[in-house]
Amino acid sequence: MVNNSIVENLLFIVGCPRSGTTLLRRVIGTAPDVYEIPDETAFFRSFYGKYGKPNKIKWKKLLKHFSRTYAFKTSKVSEKKLYRVLEQEEDINYASFYKTFALMSSKEKFLKFPPRIIIEKTPTHTHNVRLICKMFQNAKIIGIVRDPCSVVASNIKYGIVRLWYLQSKRAKIIGGTWEWLRHYKELQKLKEELPNERLLLISFEDLVNRPKKTIEEINSFLNTDIPIDILPFKLDKTRINMYKNYFTKSDIRIIARLLEGNYKEIVGEYNKSFAIFYKIPILVYRLLFLFEVWMADNIHPKIKRVFKIFRGDVVIY
Repeated sequence: MVNNSIVENLLFIVGCPRSGTTLLRRVIGTAPDVYEIPDETAFFRSFYGKYGKPNKIKWKKLLKHFSRTYAFKTSKVSEKKLYRVLEQEEDINYASFYKTFALMSSKEKFLKFPPRIIIEKTPTHTHNVRLICKMFQNAKIIGIVRDPCSVVASNIKYGIVRLWYLQSKRAKIIGGTWEWLRHYKELQKLKEELPNERLLLISFEDLVNRPKKTIEEINSFLNTDIPIDILPFKLDKTRINMYKNYFTKSDIRIIARLLEGNYKEIVGEYNKSFAIFYKIPILVYRLLFLFEVWMADNIHPKIKRVFKIFRGDVVIY
């Protein structure tokens, strides 16, 4: 049987991809009573609800498909052992299936007793936080936010934005910015809905530039003991404002326009630097950008040039 205390000890790290979720997981994982699930399970995004009703699932079929994922393979959990444990359960639902997997995964490190906290890091779980909080009444959430320009640059550099219609650099920047904005808006909604004891939002820049203060906040939130002064790895400050190595001013101007309006505090210095280019309402800009995203490279260069002149762009790509 599974120790139900694990329900009290789940921590989910969420945020836009390339925002520092892996770094945050590694930092928290240095605490002696914490276990990190090695890879992203995407369980609540990719598996929940697809194998029957919440209280009556086809767990054998779920196990068959879940065991093929990279996260399951890196967890070193035996499919046969997990099958035997689940067979002993009276009522198997998505919550009991997940917590059984999480606890068995932790036994690789904690042989004699379960860890106090088990971390699951899947960035796209940002949009499943309400479901997670409903399934695990005492689970905690940490969301991390990073400068949008650096997130978009990192996504493009590592090929995260690779949809078929996002071929040009401009289209990739637009797609990456909207993805960041989607996560950011969801985290802000969650901040208003969830109590402070269940949700903590931190900044990637604060974690790297002011690690002591940020780790103290995390320790207080989780009631754990992350070593502040001695981490087994370095926090790379060169990742701050990394976009400056990849983006031109014209590229940054696109992001600034998309985030203008209700997000002026995020854009920061770009509002002052590129205010002269705000010649038409932001809604019109977005419609034009959307047109370029979907048309991508199938639009005639002369038509592209007309749009650039209309928007006041001076850099031709």
